Amino acid sequence: MNMNGSKYKHQKGAALVVSLVMLLVLTLLAITTMSTASLEVAMAGNHQYQENAFQLAETGNDVFLTRAFNNTDCIDTEAPGLCDFDEDIEEMNGNMTVTTTNQSPVNPPPCPGSSQDKYAAYQFQTVSAGTTFARDASSVHTQGWYRCGPSL
Repeated sequence: MNMNGSKYKHQKGAALVVSLVMLLVLTLLAITTMSTASLEVAMAGNHQYQENAFQLAETGNDVFLTRAFNNTDCIDTEAPGLCDFDEDIEEMNGNMTVTTTNQSPVNPPPCPGSSQDKYAAYQFQTVSAGTTFARDASSVHTQGWYRCGPSL
């Protein structure tokens, strides 16, 4: 019994110190990993909100084109903005706003296949903005349009 006891008297506790240092290093590594993962989740969420805002702005342009196709007064050069709108889209958790401005080019290109006195070219511009309700992500799309139609 005395021989076994004499072995332990010469140890200084180095294994305890080494294991505590390794535990500290592993704890710091785990905290850093969790912090990085949390940041990446937030970045992915922000990207998703930005993508939703982009899609809302694109949807605004599509809705405007549908309305302009069904109601040519939307692009009347005398009364711009007849089809401007501001709508909430609950499915996309956001809002889209579309405004229209007419442009009067000095020399509009002729309408293909038509006589100059019966048909005219109309140019106009839409500005479509999409905004998400969460985190206020936004995207703005400006698009120019060209339409041939009867002279007004």
